[in-house]
Formats: sequence, C-alpha cells, structure tokens
Amino acid sequence: MVDGRYFVQAAVQLQGTSVKMMKMGQEGVPSVAGYLEAEVPENGCLGFDGRVVNALTGIDLEKRLKEKNARILCSDDLINEIWEDRPALSMEPTWALHEKYAGKTAEEKLKELRAEMKKEHTDMYVLTSLDDIAWLLNIRGNDIAYNPVVLSYVIVTEDKLYLFVNEEVLHGEAYPYMDNYHDIDMLKYLEDLGTEILPYDDIYKMATDITGHKILMEKQHINYALYNILKDKNELVDKMNPTSDAKAVKNKVEIENEKKAHIKDGVAVTRFIYWLKHHIGKERLTEMSVQDKLEEFRKEQEAILSQALLRSLLMGRMRLCVTILQQRKVIRYWKTMAFIW
Repeated sequence: MVDGRYFVQAAVQLQGTSVKMMKMGQEGVPSVAGYLEAEVPENGCLGFDGRVVNALTGIDLEKRLKEKNARILCSDDLINEIWEDRPALSMEPTWALHEKYAGKTAEEKLKELRAEMKKEHTDMYVLTSLDDIAWLLNIRGNDIAYNPVVLSYVIVTEDKLYLFVNEEVLHGEAYPYMDNYHDIDMLKYLEDLGTEILPYDDIYKMATDITGHKILMEKQHINYALYNILKDKNELVDKMNPTSDAKAVKNKVEIENEKKAHIKDGVAVTRFIYWLKHHIGKERLTEMSVQDKLEEFRKEQEAILSQALLRSLLMGRMRLCVTILQQRKVIRYWKTMAFIW
C-alpha cells in the first residue's frame, strides 16, 4: 500500500521485484483492512507484530475476520526472523528539559495526572505514546528522526512510576546546556522523580503479572499486543490520554518561548523570500538547494536550530519540536500545527 506522495518513487524502486504496488485512495483500491478482510481465508490466520499496530486497528481486524472464523497471531515479530542485518534500536542520549523552559516540573505534571486518574476511578495508567512520555517526564531524546523523543514506555500508579527504557541512554548529564547543573545526571534526575527504571521490553513481562486493576489507557495509542495482555485480567478505561489534553494547553513560559521562536524564524523566512525573488530564474534552483538556503538563513539568527529539526519545519510535519540554543541554553517546546493540503 503506497500513498499518493510516493507513487512515482515506489514505481521506480519496485521495478524487477515481485511486489505489487497498490495506490491508496485510488478508485478500486481497497483499504489495508478491507484487503485483509477479503484475502484471509476461512479458518485462516493473520499474523503481524502487535507492538506496531494500535489496539483500535487490531480490534477492527478482529471484527472483520470473525465471520471467517479466522484468528490473529500478534505475539511474534515475523520480519525479524528473516531480517539478518536489521539495525539495532536507536540509543541516543537522553536529557531533561528544565522547568525554566518547560514552565512546569515533572513532579507537578505527575501530580496533576494522578488527580485525573482519580477522577476516572482508575489506579493505573499505561502510556505508550512517545510524545506524551517526553512531555510528562520533561525528557528529550533523538531516537526518531525529526522528533525529540525517547524509545520508552511508562506505567503510572497511585504511588509508583515505571519507565521502560534502554538504561544506556540515561548515563549522560540531565542538563548539558546549563552551566550550574553538570553534577546531575539522568539517572539522578529520574531517581528524584521516584522512577523505577526497567529494560525496554520488560513492559510485556510486567503486563502479564498485572491483574485486578482499573487501567486508564487510550486504544488509539496503546499497541495491540499490550492491550491483549491486559484486557482479560483488568478493567480497561478507554479515554484520550490526559497528557494529550494537558500538553495542548501552553503555560505562560511556553507561550513566551513560542513568541520568541516565531519572531526569530519569521526574520529568517522573510530574508529567504527576498533572496528567492532576486535569484529565481537567474540560476538553477532545486528543492534541495532552496531548503539549504533557508536553513542557512535560520542558522544566522542568534539562536541555532539543529539540522534535523529545521528539516522537520521545512517538511511541514504535523507535530514538531523547535529547539533554540541561545547562549548555551536550550528552549524547547512542542506545538501542533494544522496544514491545508
């Protein structure tokens, strides 16, 4: 299944292979779920890695295949069995966002989250969306290109906090961008939050032992494998992640930093538009060369944006994180942007 942005590219790359391209959104082309519903035979089996499919999608497939008496196997990573040179999971250093830039400490956010859990009469919260984890704990990383997130899972109870992460990413300074905090490392920062740090994949082991709880989670974000482990022995409350609502409402510190960032970026874009008007038609310009020029103007500002995040801006990603480095200090904020396609 290929979306419209990649029809030409996919046609070139699939030449000479046995892979058939199906152009999503085109007349006569079914959805992924519709295709599977049609192709899975009676009494058949559909296999996929449940860690990379959300619970809503998995539940939808269950309903579609029920009439065929077909079953779903989601506990195995089938691709891993034949992918011999598969890269290891990213292990980029993790650091903490100080409250002078976040506007609120992680302790405050956890207290507010537990209050929301209490309102829903739940005693446990399972969080798997990486942007929500980054916001809740005020941590940042670089495990996914163009997104300052850390590969991790979080479980919050009334009095405990579990972070499932590769511990190797936590051995650096918590605040490498601040002068007077070099004695605080990430392990110390998380320890002060009362965090119990466990190996990344151990969440599935712990989940098998979780019984009799009322768990707050969001089916659209929790993965199907984890959902399947938890659903039979616990009561699941499907609600939008409280962290999603909370991080959408910016505090005064975040708003002030957004204003500063927009002003600085506006100056760079204005200079770029002026340059483009005076160079278009006079020299060969490509998307790449124009992007590089805009990045150059941004770098000339007092603040410096990382290249990856600059490209995120240029590519118009829906969720982006702008990092401003000014006088060796970092201002980082999340914002959600709407685009007209």
